[in-house]
Amino acid sequence: MATIILNFKNKVNNYKINFSAVNVIEIESSFINLKDYLKEGSEPTLIELKNQNVSHLNLSNVTPYVLIYFDDSKTFIGATHSVNTAQGDFSINCYNKYVLLMKIPYNINLSELHSLEINQKEN
Repeated sequence: MATIILNFKNKVNNYKINFSAVNVIEIESSFINLKDYLKEGSEPTLIELKNQNVSHLNLSNVTPYVLIYFDDSKTFIGATHSVNTAQGDFSINCYNKYVLLMKIPYNINLSELHSLEINQKEN
């Protein structure tokens, strides 16, 4: 578990949102079935991808979530929504080191998100 801080920037000011008791999972595999790592009531969940290459994220039955991507320096890269609007499997390739999964609806402004901090990382 850890406390994470999301840093935001806009034209007027900078601000932070803290999340405590975040489940942090380190994964070395290149194929990841995210459903195996998510537990009800443990949102948000931060995945740290230890694989140096591309990781294949299986999002089948992982809904409704937003996946928020950060690079090695924990700078915001982008986001994907997994909302299960059709039958079948859903997967994506991920080239980033950190993926934050949050249940939809979420209360953050992605257009102002700048970076991530991880504090008090515990096993």
